[in-house]
Amino acid sequence: MTFAQYYTLISAAVFPEGEAENLVNVHKLAVKDALIDLQTKIPCLRTDNADYIAQSSTLFHCGSNTFDTVDGNIERVYTMVVDQGCSEVEYAYIDQNRMNDMINSYRCCISENAYGMNPYTLNHAAGSPLYVAGSPSTDKDYRTETKKGYWSLNRGTIYIFPSIESTEQVVVEWNGIRRTFEDGTVLPATFQDRDVMSTVELYLDSQVARKETKDMGTFQTATKAYVDAISNLVWACRRQQSFVREPRLTAPDAC
Repeated sequence: MTFAQYYTLISAAVFPEGEAENLVNVHKLAVKDALIDLQTKIPCLRTDNADYIAQSSTLFHCGSNTFDTVDGNIERVYTMVVDQGCSEVEYAYIDQNRMNDMINSYRCCISENAYGMNPYTLNHAAGSPLYVAGSPSTDKDYRTETKKGYWSLNRGTIYIFPSIESTEQVVVEWNGIRRTFEDGTVLPATFQDRDVMSTVELYLDSQVARKETKDMGTFQTATKAYVDAISNLVWACRRQQSFVREPRLTAPDAC
């Protein structure tokens, strides 16, 4: 579920008779504030984040793609063909020195394979920029042949090598507090729990009462209900974390 879809459900619950169009952005901001606040208080809501980065949202740099890192601990990086879940290519973490070696090998246009990747000549004209927006013009016309790529992290920027095709997207799975929400942001399943959504609704209720209707009675009632709901979520999270997890069996690859 994307944030836009999530907000539609929240809005329908809080404003059953309809929402004023000029206040949608204000209400969306309140929902984002609630989600950030809940994450800071409830550890169970800090897991299973995933960002989906299209090629057009990256910068192409000497055979690699670069983009801003996430707000947490990265658990997995892989690529997949857009809208095709069974086409994943894993990217392994390496340090920046090795990543620089790969980029330098690409820049030199060596004839042999570099780390199992066939180098391709592109954007080597004199005076061409080192970083250009990812686009079909940077396609190499094949996906990673070894079914493996590499990623590194340097000063808030993720590098992946080899670069991806315009038909691909990078998926970064991470744990932490998500602080940035766009309409297309895919939310973890934990956010979609009914108890969590009702708590977000209470926060939005309180903000509407405080800033729009100036009804301090409703504001205080909704705020108390919001605090109580958080307490219940914290308790449920602690109970969940106390469970002994069963070992996860590895299923055969069906793709």
